Amino acid sequence: MEAELDDQMFHVPKGEGSNFSHYKRIVDNINFYVLMKCEYGSDMSYILRNLEEPNLEKEKPARDYESMSEEVDRLIFMEEMKYHMKRLNYYPQNKGKLYGIVWGKCTEAMRGKLQMCPNFSNYEKTDDAVLLLKDIRSICFGFPPDKNVYNILHQVKRAYSR
Repeated sequence: MEAELDDQMFHVPKGEGSNFSHYKRIVDNINFYVLMKCEYGSDMSYILRNLEEPNLEKEKPARDYESMSEEVDRLIFMEEMKYHMKRLNYYPQNKGKLYGIVWGKCTEAMRGKLQMCPNFSNYEKTDDAVLLLKDIRSICFGFPPDKNVYNILHQVKRAYSR
């Protein structure tokens, strides 16, 4: 099965309301694509699913090479370290690709909205896909990216209870 990106784009919702299913459909498509096309794509999948970076240091082999007495254990450890280092080397490249894919899935109107976000200069300079996705999600869900979602929910609850 060949992984392809479909032609759906992140767009600014018309009027009030959430665009959750549209947002999720595009993210799912990008997720499948990066899993199939990127070496160590599971790290990019983690970003798409959790909107945070994976803790790659936590997944570093934790055993102490010096305390290993068996040659087999040492060989296994060396292979695990080789895999981990290769994964660390691919991470920045994959993260840049993910940023490019996500940015490429934005309509001109969405890009205009994103350029007005306070985080824009940060993720533009660093290709930070996490910040970009968070702002896209906020726009698609109808929440201004520069506002705290919890404050908005509190204001809605307060207005509703009057």
